Amino acid sequence: LEGMVLGPDDQPYEGAIVEVSTNPPRRATTAADGVFAFDGLLARSYRLVALAAAGVAGPVTARLGAKTDPVILHLRAGATLDVTVLGPDARPYDGATVELRGNERTSATATGGHATFSPVVPGFYEVVASAPALAPASRRLRVAGHASVQLVLAAGAAVSGRVVDERGAPVKGARVVAAGSGQLRRRPDPLGDAAVTGPDGVWRFAALPAG
Repeated sequence: LEGMVLGPDDQPYEGAIVEVSTNPPRRATTAADGVFAFDGLLARSYRLVALAAAGVAGPVTARLGAKTDPVILHLRAGATLDVTVLGPDARPYDGATVELRGNERTSATATGGHATFSPVVPGFYEVVASAPALAPASRRLRVAGHASVQLVLAAGAAVSGRVVDERGAPVKGARVVAAGSGQLRRRPDPLGDAAVTGPDGVWRFAALPAG
């Protein structure tokens, strides 16, 4: 799957980061001629976005087949998202991991309880904050222009278990997700929210909220 990123002046743009919606997502950096390429992909539809200092492009959907035309991505002004993370005491929490999930997937560490994502491809995102021994917090919102969101981490309890097959043997590499019964609209992300079983089939969440 090949293509080119053009800057706001419609000239080839070097150094843009292009992400393709494989599992897990893959990234490529454009060359001096603005060209990017991903090899070894299955024939199906993929979503592409580009991030650069000059702006963002996409999302664009491309269908990969026996013959696929190059994908052209035009950079435009991006959005900005400011995230405030509070601890159980309602004070800014330093060092929390903040994830942005949607048209792009990226993460940052909150400094003094604050993290900023820029530029961001406009669209709908889930923002997730997590920290050791605390239950993660999340919020879904639309990011356009300049947006802000506040997340509050709560005290949580560790939960663990074991996955076995029909013979009772441990299953390694299984992904276990937890969904609160009162959060039916939120579907856990099997990539970012899962606890993965070890060789003994054991999985563990360091902290889940009461419920």
